[in-house]
Amino acid sequence: MLRRGLLRSYRRQELGFRTSIYISAASASGAFGGLLAIGLSKIPPWGRINTWRNIFFFEGLVTLVIAGLAFWLIPSGPETAKFLTQEEKVVAVDRLRIDSAGTTEGNSTKPKHIWQALTSVHVLGCGLGFFFGKSVLDIYH
Repeated sequence: MLRRGLLRSYRRQELGFRTSIYISAASASGAFGGLLAIGLSKIPPWGRINTWRNIFFFEGLVTLVIAGLAFWLIPSGPETAKFLTQEEKVVAVDRLRIDSAGTTEGNSTKPKHIWQALTSVHVLGCGLGFFFGKSVLDIYH
């Protein structure tokens, strides 16, 4: 859903940078997740909830609340954004329309697109890099 919102809000030249910010948040969440887990593990057991279950409970609760808010607050595109004026919506939609001029693919994903992605040298290289990068770390640690 977030990816669809990004596609409908940014031009192609802007999308790579915005997506990289989104992906880099995974590293930040890993860094702060450990600190949060340490803090939540200090909560004494209550009822049937043991210390380690506190981590799952509270992190899951926060995730559900944020996901529910995001579902209702993040617009699906510039035309539905409540924080934009009508003039700003027209400008945003027009710049996206101009950016997509000349593309013949439309908005639908076909099986050939999936096959092209799976056989792309770039995707295979990244996948192998992530797989073996993690495997090498596991071997030596």
